[in-house]
Amino acid sequence: MATVLIIDDEPAFRRIVTFSLTTIGGMHVVAASSGPEGVAAAERHQPDLVLLDVLMPEMDGPATLTALRDSAATAAIPVAFMTAKTDRRELGTLEAMGVCGVLRKPIDPITLPEQVRSLLGRGGAHASAPDEAFHRSAHGHRVSAGARHP
Repeated sequence: MATVLIIDDEPAFRRIVTFSLTTIGGMHVVAASSGPEGVAAAERHQPDLVLLDVLMPEMDGPATLTALRDSAATAAIPVAFMTAKTDRRELGTLEAMGVCGVLRKPIDPITLPEQVRSLLGRGGAHASAPDEAFHRSAHGHRVSAGARHP
């Protein structure tokens, strides 16, 4: 069973994601409400994937990503940003930070588990809409998290 850590400052959003991934996706979810709490949770739980909100007070998503990458205990954990941003340049900037994907808010709780499985590399999942989630292919090309590879 995959363990996913969600780091987001909005309690209602954490509840929706937790419900989606546990009830629909059959995954184990650990939730944190801030960057520092999330870094500590990542060290303690060693999740298979971190879903990280971009805009948070105190320590935003990019700063939290840096903290995760700077710790030997969490440096190799895949991270995907979650954002309400829609500007392609901003999304490209987020992708260039070395994350495995960028999920756009609002998320669809029904399709989120498929998107997460795709980000985890468990194959066969489809994003609910073409630009909803992105990741880098083995060759470094930007592709939709639901894209099929021949």
